[in-house]
Amino acid sequence: RHFFSCAAMAHGDPDEKTFLYILYLEHLQLDASAVDYVGSEAAIFWYVGDGEQYHSSQTMVLTKEPVRCAYCSFYSITLPNLPDRSLSVTMTLSVNDEHIGVAFLDFKDFGESHVFKEDKVKLLTDAGVLAVATLHTASQARWSYSAPIQADTTGFFVDPSSDDQAKQLHEYIFPKADGTEEQDKADAKAEEEVEKARQEEEARKKREAERLEEQRREDERREAQRKREQEEREATRRLEDERRREDERQRAQEDARDARDARDERREERRADMSMSDRHERQRRWEEEEEAERRRRDDFERRKRDYLEKGEPLSSPPTSDRRKERQQWEEDRERLKRDARRLRERELADLERRAEDRRRQIEALTNSRISSNVAPQPREPREAASRTARGSHSKTEGTAGRRQERGSYPLAAREDSASEELTFDGEEEEAPKEPKASHHGGA
Repeated sequence: RHFFSCAAMAHGDPDEKTFLYILYLEHLQLDASAVDYVGSEAAIFWYVGDGEQYHSSQTMVLTKEPVRCAYCSFYSITLPNLPDRSLSVTMTLSVNDEHIGVAFLDFKDFGESHVFKEDKVKLLTDAGVLAVATLHTASQARWSYSAPIQADTTGFFVDPSSDDQAKQLHEYIFPKADGTEEQDKADAKAEEEVEKARQEEEARKKREAERLEEQRREDERREAQRKREQEEREATRRLEDERRREDERQRAQEDARDARDARDERREERRADMSMSDRHERQRRWEEEEEAERRRRDDFERRKRDYLEKGEPLSSPPTSDRRKERQQWEEDRERLKRDARRLRERELADLERRAEDRRRQIEALTNSRISSNVAPQPREPREAASRTARGSHSKTEGTAGRRQERGSYPLAAREDSASEELTFDGEEEEAPKEPKASHHGGA
């Protein structure tokens, strides 16, 4: 396809370096991956050089089928460095003023004569090819009927309605035939149907969005209700757990008090039993030692009587043995005195500690049983507790009998009775001196 050139009776560029480029966009085919843009209104934008000069087409509705654009742009420019025609130009596809595809082209690749050159231009995105445009390009020396041609290396887009050359070329490319009006009506009807379909699609999307929004709000309301019910259940469970822990704490305190009372009773019983067993053991040892001492004295008396009756010399142990025996007696006497003193001090301390434990136990029981009308027992003075001990009873009388303390006796009397026979007042009895040697002979 080509168009005629008419320059008769017209003004031109004397240097023949100014040209008018014709950019005719015939069809636009969306890629199969760009179905999201079907039904959207789009436009083609041209940006020349640094983008200061740009031009846009009329809007069109994108479909799955090839869209007939029938859009033509005219650009006038002076090329001072012929035959070099290099000049960058950018072609973009825009939807709602947003560029969704782009192609980077150059004037040197466009047609350089009045014969159109056809190219398949790929509009690209980061993901790949978005659409393919069918572009026809041609160029013609610049001319005008009304005014001389001025050289302009920057270039500018030409309006066909106010330029002689662009108007003539536009009428040649888009001739008005007899069926043009009918074709325009058909095109208008098709565009109306497309617009109606687009509006219906938008209404459907709007209804779907409203339904989804209503469903989302309902879900949020149900979720909030569920959370409230869960929080109420958690609060009720926490209250029940707290009440149960309080009951368990009170039962544990009562069990601890009962166990402490039982432990104190068993401790008192063991102390009483141990005290009695210790006294019996000490009494037994003292009796054994006294029995040994009595035997030694009886043996000495027996030998003394034998000497006096028979007149035989009284055999006595060597001086060293007597010294050792006397030293042993002295040590035994001091040891017995220390044992008796320690025993008295230990019994006094034990009585004071038991009296204090008994007082604390009575105070604890009184405090724990506030609701009872039993008055606490009066506290015994520490001096009286140190001189008085609980009477010993048999285990068959039971714990109640021991608590009643049916009998008591002075500690001093017991200590005196237990230590009378073990205490030496003054020097020990000296053994009778051996008689001097007589005519019978002797030691």
